[in-house]
Amino acid sequence: MRAGDRAGAARRGSTVRPERGRPSAEATLQLLRDAAQQRRSVWLGFVDSHGVATQRVVRPVRVGSGVLQGLDQTGEHIGNYPLHRITSAALVED
Repeated sequence: MRAGDRAGAARRGSTVRPERGRPSAEATLQLLRDAAQQRRSVWLGFVDSHGVATQRVVRPVRVGSGVLQGLDQTGEHIGNYPLHRITSAALVED
């Protein structure tokens, strides 16, 4: 619940611009790679393994092999987010 509160308080910055209603996979992947390289947090929308849509703020550490590895807002826990389950991505404003 606290992660959701922190995510709700984060301001969104640059986002992936949709092409015909939905962002391209290539644009989303590039935004995530750039965020990992620049050590910037992203507001991530994704669908979990139970089909529940959720949002979370993470700092991407690695993007590859079909997975985004990212640190939570505490910087202590790393999570794996399958790229095919990511529905949106936006940089968090500093």
